[in-house]
Amino acid sequence: FVTAGLALIKHGALKAQLADTLERTEARGSAFVRTLELERDMRDEQLKTAATKKRLLLSLRDQIKQEAARRDRLMAQRRANKHASTAALERTLQGLEAQRHDLEREVNALGGAHKAEQAAVLKLRGIVANLEENAEQLERAGMRVAKRKPTAAERDH
Repeated sequence: FVTAGLALIKHGALKAQLADTLERTEARGSAFVRTLELERDMRDEQLKTAATKKRLLLSLRDQIKQEAARRDRLMAQRRANKHASTAALERTLQGLEAQRHDLEREVNALGGAHKAEQAAVLKLRGIVANLEENAEQLERAGMRVAKRKPTAAERDH
């Protein structure tokens, strides 16, 4: 009977020890589960962050490609505008050169005409002077000569 009592006590102690061990194991297990859950949550956050970063990276790559294409278009447009501007300036310059040549020809022609006009005026003045001299001689000789009015060209010179 004592043996049976001791066995029961041992069995109770064993049961209590087993319950205590089981409790500690459960506590460790639940702590382990909590740790695993925290690690899983951290991995999920890291994956979300990585996915967000990857989306941002892809978005930045697209923006870079778009900006590079835009830059290339603008550079091509600038080159085309520069060539068009240069061609327009060349045409304008050629037009101005042609105008200058035309004006030089006109000035030379006018200069020649002016010289011819001056020579004609001098010749006419000489003729007028001769006529006036002849008129004076005729008056001295007793003949009356009507005096004429000077022309506009004579008055100007």
